Amino acid sequence: MRAAEIVFYDELPENRLQGLFAGNILFLFINPTEYHGPHLPLANDYVISLGLAERLAQRLVKAGLTEQFISGPLINLGLDPTPGAGTIATSAARFDAYLAQFARKLPQIGVRRVVIMTFHGAPRHNHAIQRFTERLAAAGILALNPLNILLSRMLTYQPGDFAAALEPVRDTKAREVLSARLGHDYHAGFFETSLTLALAPESVDPQYVDLPDCPEIEIPAWQRAAIHGIKSLGQAGAARELAFAAEAMAWLNLDPFPGYTGMPRYANRKSGEAFVKEILDLYEAAVRGVFVEGKTPPQPELSVTDFLSGLAGL
Repeated sequence: MRAAEIVFYDELPENRLQGLFAGNILFLFINPTEYHGPHLPLANDYVISLGLAERLAQRLVKAGLTEQFISGPLINLGLDPTPGAGTIATSAARFDAYLAQFARKLPQIGVRRVVIMTFHGAPRHNHAIQRFTERLAAAGILALNPLNILLSRMLTYQPGDFAAALEPVRDTKAREVLSARLGHDYHAGFFETSLTLALAPESVDPQYVDLPDCPEIEIPAWQRAAIHGIKSLGQAGAARELAFAAEAMAWLNLDPFPGYTGMPRYANRKSGEAFVKEILDLYEAAVRGVFVEGKTPPQPELSVTDFLSGLAGL
């Protein structure tokens, strides 16, 4: 299956923009430049977003939901990127202000529908994108961030989910461990490395097969007690979000910091293709739901974590 050819609207003369979006969805890529361990590119979130969008656009063209694969200018910004020598960080204020310009300008060139392609899972990042989609809606533009659906699936992950993606792992014990921990494999591990091997294999450093597993992540006892207390009060969702935040902070405090989670050495292209198919099924259904069936766009998870991150100035 050939990838859809991308057209960047900012490479066209302005007089060709009017009417361009009458039959076309606009894809906007919003991803940070950030450390993805020693084996994945700094632009890995964009690499995955682009690979998914190429295949999603092909599906949408076939379904008659868009005529071409049109993208806006690349937005290489994101909140709370993983620290590293090549990471580029930005403030929440600058991020919001930059996106607000697009909310004002896109209606002027006739944009009517927007799919935001990001693969950066930081809570503040996706809540900021949600505010952007609300600004677009106020300007008469339907928009969605389908990553919200995938993040929800990962947050509520149960062993057995994504089973087809684990079948190519030949080591039985490793497959069992991956199945148990996949919901915690949120950065540059088996999940993300497999996706990149499927979508852009040339960008993955071959040394990934020799990487040691990420060390065990230990949440401090006082945080575990607090999370248990919140859960005992009937706030299971808040407890789950706080557990995710506590684990992410413990991961960032590993010394030396690996820059990846889980077991990337077991990543493989077949697993990546299985992940891609499940993700595209979710994304296509979400696009159809919002643009055809009038459903509410998927909302971001981790609102408690977003709030706490804002208080901490992270």
